[in-house]
Amino acid sequence: MILLFFWLEFGIDSQNFLNYMENGLSFYEQNFYLTFDTKLVFGKIFFIEGQAKVNMKKFKNIIEFFPEQLVSVFGIGLQFKNITIGYRHLCSHPVKPYNNIYNSIPKYEGAIDQVYIRIRGKGIWD
Repeated sequence: MILLFFWLEFGIDSQNFLNYMENGLSFYEQNFYLTFDTKLVFGKIFFIEGQAKVNMKKFKNIIEFFPEQLVSVFGIGLQFKNITIGYRHLCSHPVKPYNNIYNSIPKYEGAIDQVYIRIRGKGIWD
């Protein structure tokens, strides 16, 4: 049996940025993000999962969203009742390395690889 799970999330990050530009065009008002997650489970044991998160800025003087950063996650693993053994790759890349129109400079570039064991306790929803 193969099960597919997915979800879409839109939200506001708690940080605000003030970015003065010499041409006086705008400053960043709020950080937004859009995340798409998916997980495939094969036979209730083996899983493959992925996530794509796009960080965006909304400009105060211009009504538009400017995608700035892409954070991706890919994982595989085995799940036995309350124990999960897995591998996860996380990477972050600027959508555009430099944007000359808005003087945008990339913030994060890099990757992390994780091998993990997770032990999950029982909760009230289990």
